[in-house]
Amino acid sequence: MPDSTVLQIAEALQYLLALTGIYCLWRFVLSASGRARLRAPAALAPWAVSTPDFLTYVLGTLCGAFMGMFALGAILSACKVSTDTRIIVSTAGMQLGLIVLPLFMPLGFGRPSSWRTELRAILGSGAIAFLVALPLVYGVTLGWTVLLERCGIAVEKQDVMEMLRHASPPMLIFVLIPLAALVAPIAEEIFFRGMLFRFLRTRVPRWVAFGVPAALFSASHVNLAASIPLFVLALVFSYGYERTGRIGTPMVAHSLFNLHSIVFVLLGVAN
Repeated sequence: MPDSTVLQIAEALQYLLALTGIYCLWRFVLSASGRARLRAPAALAPWAVSTPDFLTYVLGTLCGAFMGMFALGAILSACKVSTDTRIIVSTAGMQLGLIVLPLFMPLGFGRPSSWRTELRAILGSGAIAFLVALPLVYGVTLGWTVLLERCGIAVEKQDVMEMLRHASPPMLIFVLIPLAALVAPIAEEIFFRGMLFRFLRTRVPRWVAFGVPAALFSASHVNLAASIPLFVLALVFSYGYERTGRIGTPMVAHSLFNLHSIVFVLLGVAN
């Protein structure tokens, strides 16, 4: 199939996803029934954790992330590998470190009475959150990119996106795709939503509870062009978590968004 045909199909798929997202945004947020849901009590229960315990959890999680990153970096220091490989492996170590220590912390996410029911619920709500986020992120990305260009600021792609464009198939299959679609969503959602957002939402004004984790999530990706779109994406993830009370909802939405970005980058559509 010619490259131009592949690109046309990819762009058509992107438009279809955006239109589906607009429908979901209307159906679940802007419509009369959607606004009624907004007024209903949130499903996410307050987190009964003391401030010292919370700070201990945050410090422990961050220590785990840095230990994972430096441990794998130290192992690679004796090997002759490319800079991209070193970055990817160090990032994998950091993401895995974010997950390891929370496994032993009493974070209180709860245990489902039925894994089958829970899985169905988080897949459905996560898919909806992903679709709702898409038109918002697309629109904000377009506006933010135009603003940066008019201000004379170079719009640079995220490093991981550039790595995806040039990675060999084994690196894609065994490292980059699992890291972006599985490890990162679990690790980042536990930290930014399951810990930071959940702690703040009943202790500070609501806009602060939404804004601070979103700003930190955006800043953690260290890319100016992606900063505002990622901030908006994080707001949707937090909202999905608040409305469902399930940490799996933003995890699934995050995973789908990363997969969506990977697919379109590989198909040659700009992201």
